[in-house]
Amino acid sequence: MSFADRGCVCAGRHLFARFASLLVAVVSGPNVFAQATDSAMAFEKVREVIAKRCVTCHGRGELRGGLDLRSEAAIAAGSTSGPVLVRGEPEASLLYTLTAHLETPRMPPGQPRIPERELKIIHDWIASLEQDSPAPSSPMPVAGKSLPKIVPIEEWPRPTALADLAISRNGQRLAIPGRQQVIVFEGSPLRPVRAFPFPEGEICALTFSADGKKLVVGGGLAGESGLAVIFDAETGERLVAIEEPGDAVLTVDVSGDGRWLALGGPGKTVALHDLEHGREHHRLTGPTDWVLSTAFSPDGLLVAGGDRFGGVRVWETRTGKEFWTLRGHTGPIHRVIWSPSADELLSASDDGSIRIWDMHRGEQRVELKPGLGGLLDADWHADGRIAVAGRSGTTAILSRSGEIGERAKLSDEAAHVRFLGESDQLLTADALGALRVYSGQGATIVGEIPLPIASTAVAKVADWPRRERAKPPKIVLPTVSVTTNQGELLQAIVDAEKAIATAEEAVSRLKETAARLKKIAAEQSR
Repeated sequence: MSFADRGCVCAGRHLFARFASLLVAVVSGPNVFAQATDSAMAFEKVREVIAKRCVTCHGRGELRGGLDLRSEAAIAAGSTSGPVLVRGEPEASLLYTLTAHLETPRMPPGQPRIPERELKIIHDWIASLEQDSPAPSSPMPVAGKSLPKIVPIEEWPRPTALADLAISRNGQRLAIPGRQQVIVFEGSPLRPVRAFPFPEGEICALTFSADGKKLVVGGGLAGESGLAVIFDAETGERLVAIEEPGDAVLTVDVSGDGRWLALGGPGKTVALHDLEHGREHHRLTGPTDWVLSTAFSPDGLLVAGGDRFGGVRVWETRTGKEFWTLRGHTGPIHRVIWSPSADELLSASDDGSIRIWDMHRGEQRVELKPGLGGLLDADWHADGRIAVAGRSGTTAILSRSGEIGERAKLSDEAAHVRFLGESDQLLTADALGALRVYSGQGATIVGEIPLPIASTAVAKVADWPRRERAKPPKIVLPTVSVTTNQGELLQAIVDAEKAIATAEEAVSRLKETAARLKKIAAEQSR
């Protein structure tokens, strides 16, 4: 299985489930458990219309006219040309009049007017708003609050690749994607202890808060809708839920103080959310392809992102202004990591290199090429050691000077690698889904983390009973010679037709075999 980028990992396999709802919102602070108001419930229906008709231009990527329609607070903020909503007055609100084709420019541009039923939803919602009431900073309670907090861990029918994994800073808590759930491991050695439901799509990204008490999960339905949820890592309570319309969330990170949340994906932007005030703070632009990795500096003042085209960018968190554009990589960026001092940024790329950037000058300080093929993951220990995972199926620990120390050969592509806290142990995951712990000193296996695989699953293809490979039919080509004897000519024609029939039969069998293999591969990737 190839790990060309996290987007392909998440979008290339069959998704686990359809969204229970496309309508989610940011909620934080003391009103996390507040009940929805009538206005909020009405806006829930408006969001359905917006998600269907308007989100392409006013919900992701570069917002046209500076207008964001994903929340009531964003609508109240208006566009670069002015307000679009007059509370209580739909006929005076551009949100309604342009959509109803009562004024120009008509919306959606170049398309017929939306159905009357949908127009009525927008009209009635605006009319229901009280003129003197302030727009809420967060329009709705957390989606999925009715779901159980903790669910039984569901077994997998077979080993499967992990789209991502997260390890707490002390190395005592691990999270991996499951089947419509996120599975949490704890203890020493790590063992699965509980699971939180995530029925809204496939999980593509995971990270823990600095204290390990909150778990951020990103994912969704490829090409349709994205979602990020912040769970209480112990109780499974959904604390925050944020919708990213249009596509799945491929990368998430939360600042050390817990105030800021960064989300990236196919939209070629980084959505920066202010969790303290329950709103989107900035939409960071600049990437020219899918954003595959994000990371806040330890002080939270800067946020970095790496894209599928090889670009690395750094922005100021509070202002949203671009701080540095770092060029040099020629392949997808699968990981960006900050040094503890925030003076340096490390990037790991599918071009096979590690680069360390000077954040004071915006220049490259170090380039390391460990020769492991494309690098799919990396980690940076506090003591300066760098762990890398390569397509060659090898993980290695590098010094800053590029000297390669311990190596570990895995069963397939090395998809993920993490140091277990401040210890010398290394957690690895290969493309076959095997989770192993290696000694950082000797690169020897010191433990294997058990995954919830059904006891009837076939663990290794090598254990299947061997069968003799079927021999292809022998094709005997007729001898062709120049002759005037009609009988010989007729016999040559018969021989040629027989050879053609035999060849066609062989091709037909090969096609049938290929079709069966594709079917098996599709079933195993579900």
